Amino acid sequence: AGRNLERLQMRFEGYPNVRYVAYDAAAMREPDLPAADYLIHGASNADPKAIMAHPVNTMLANIAGTCHLLQHAKNSGAKRYAAPFERGKIDRSPRAGDILCI
Repeated sequence: AGRNLERLQMRFEGYPNVRYVAYDAAAMREPDLPAADYLIHGASNADPKAIMAHPVNTMLANIAGTCHLLQHAKNSGAKRYAAPFERGKIDRSPRAGDILCI
């Protein structure tokens, strides 16, 4: 899931069993995702400009996105949920959503 389906498809082309779904965590609503065996949370807005301009909304979107994906994984009976730890661009610390899941 991502805000820009075209960019997702270009970035992950060559994966025939992947379904791309439009979703914007900043909208603060649960995504309408299909059931899946594996969910990989690979998104987080760590852009310094976004964080400086809109710190609360940026953090809320990051945390809400993680919460929504975890809830979907639980409700859909996913076999695995992965959130690779990505270091932020600002202070090299883990994403806020990752911290809440540890």
